[in-house]
Amino acid sequence: MIKRNFGHSFSLLNIDYVKLNPKWNYENVISPYYRIYYIDDGEGNLSDTTHSLKLEAGYLYTLKWATADEIRQRLI
Repeated sequence: MIKRNFGHSFSLLNIDYVKLNPKWNYENVISPYYRIYYIDDGEGNLSDTTHSLKLEAGYLYTLKWATADEIRQRLI
């Protein structure tokens, strides 16, 4: 086995599982930390001023810290 030293560290500060409804909607979210989303059912939408991304079930998404985003959830 090869031993590797990484120059970066990772701390998981919070984890939660949330069931959302179609009214879940956040605008102009600016987080001082990275966010990780896993969509297990339904779909969502993530957008900024110029782009929009459909969040699909079965995928893991990471959001960079200090970016202004709008996060919406939709049920199929």
